Amino acid sequence: IAMADRIIRALNERRMILALQPIVSAGDRKPVYYEALVRLREPNGHVVAAGEFIPIAERLGLVRLIDHRALELCIKLLKAAPNLNLSLNVSSETASDSAWLNALRGLAKGERSLTRRMMVEITETAAITDIEESVNFVKSLKQLGCRVAIDDFGAGYSSFQKLRLLDFDLIKIDGSFVRDLPNSREDRILV
Repeated sequence: IAMADRIIRALNERRMILALQPIVSAGDRKPVYYEALVRLREPNGHVVAAGEFIPIAERLGLVRLIDHRALELCIKLLKAAPNLNLSLNVSSETASDSAWLNALRGLAKGERSLTRRMMVEITETAAITDIEESVNFVKSLKQLGCRVAIDDFGAGYSSFQKLRLLDFDLIKIDGSFVRDLPNSREDRILV
């Protein structure tokens, strides 16, 4: 209950922020894009990582509000920095939320210069929960000009056949498969 109050206050007081994590090219180690990670800034300035509040927000039905705020912040950043490419994680609830798609349409105002620099990441488990809904979500994002990534691939139990239906632009393989890549023949085969 205390965390729910902190989340609601942070949303109302515009204290949800984005932390940008560079995703670099393996070849030259230069950033290809930045993953926009939501954070909660406390009134005293302390920054709280998503892992400390997102699970609670999901249980209490607040995660869509956070995803909407993260979208607003993402579009604001893209408008301010015309050379910036961002990816934004969305929750499983948002991956089937037409209101979030409508918010994206409204914020972008048809400016493909914004949406083509934006990638939306959904987790494998979210993508396969309702495959038909996920296919429609991905199609809608692509029609708006966004790229779409599947995050944590391999953490769930989906089939390659189901994933082919989703037409992702990028697959982010779960860390458990790449951590020991140089030493594990099995991991190299799977990857």
